[in-house]
Parts: sequence; C-alpha cells; structure tokens
Amino acid sequence: MTVASTTAPAARQFGIALWSNVLTRDDAHLAPKIITKAAAKRLRRGIRALEAFVRRVLILLALELEPGLKPSDKEPCGYRYPKRPRGPLPSVPIFTGEGIPLESFNFPKSGRAYAWRPDGVPAFPLLRKLIVLKDILDDPASRAKRLAFHLARKRPGLLVAPDVGKGLVPSRYGTEVSALYHAFGFEILELSRARPPPLPPALRARPRIRVL
Repeated sequence: MTVASTTAPAARQFGIALWSNVLTRDDAHLAPKIITKAAAKRLRRGIRALEAFVRRVLILLALELEPGLKPSDKEPCGYRYPKRPRGPLPSVPIFTGEGIPLESFNFPKSGRAYAWRPDGVPAFPLLRKLIVLKDILDDPASRAKRLAFHLARKRPGLLVAPDVGKGLVPSRYGTEVSALYHAFGFEILELSRARPPPLPPALRARPRIRVL
C-alpha cells in the first residue's frame, strides 16, 4: 500500500490548511483590490509553496493510477473542429520550466480596480491563482488521471520529484505539511522505479473523403 492510497485524504486536508494559511496571511480572504508590495511578495511565496505541494500530490496520484491504464482500441470517428485560440489560462505547471509564469497571464490592466498604483499591487491575479489551486485540491482525481496518461505516453522511465532541493515548502507553513511534502518526494522516486511499459500514442481518426 502506497503513501498515495493511505494519505490522499490527509494530503487534501493539509493542502487546504496550507491554502488557508497563505490566503489569510495578509487578510487576502477579504478580497482586497490593492495590497502592499510586501504582502504581494509574501503571497507569491505562499503560492509557490502551494504549487509545489499540489504538483507532488498530482504526480504521486498519477503514478498510482498508471498501472491500471489501458490503451484504447477504438478508432475515433467524426470531424474535430479546431479549437478557438485562447490566452494562457491559470494552471499549475507540473514539470519545472514548462509552465507559464504568473506575470504572463492576460489579466485586465485597465479600469480603476486593476490600474497600477504606486502604493500597492493589484491583488486580482494572485487571488485568481489561489482559486485555481483550491479547485485542484477539491478534485485532484480528474487532473491526476489526465497526467497519468501523459506520463504513460510521453515520459517513460524513472521520475524524480520536482523542486528537489529548493525548499519551497519550509516548516514555517506547518511541520506536518513540510514533512508530507518531503515524503511525497521519496514516494514518487520509489513508485517510478517499477513503472509499466509506456502506452502507445493515442489513436487519431484517419482522413476521409467527404466531398466529391
């Protein structure tokens, strides 16, 4: 029995506790429009810690789901309409260096609520990031399943836990949260030692003659 199966409820519980700690540190739960530069710095540091915790939880759950994945033998049919181009959406980068930085999101920059002020920093981008992280903590199973297929198809072999040696979740956020974060790192390495063979690429619909 792995840490993922035995402590998944505890991971969510401590993740919510970490989220609440970050949110209430500078009264961000009151949804202010402008916060001080010092408060914004502390809030960004807390978001990085929360991202690191969520990242390891998702990878650990995905590695536990990977042995039960099976490739689909049904050929997809029908025409896929191209997706409409959209700006970058707030998300959690799973692998270091592959995510979109927080400052690059297309947040509104005009209007009284979001205009730059010399006495503070707009709080809307940071609060929106916290909302996204809270949604992932509430339901990590769906995100972990998509990640499991991605790992099984495109990232075979040994996996090392992300953010090793960076100390993104120190004990000041809680000794239990910090200890669980480090335990997830060891468990990710152990589970990746016995990964199943990689899955084949997903099947795609063959071209069809639709107009004569």
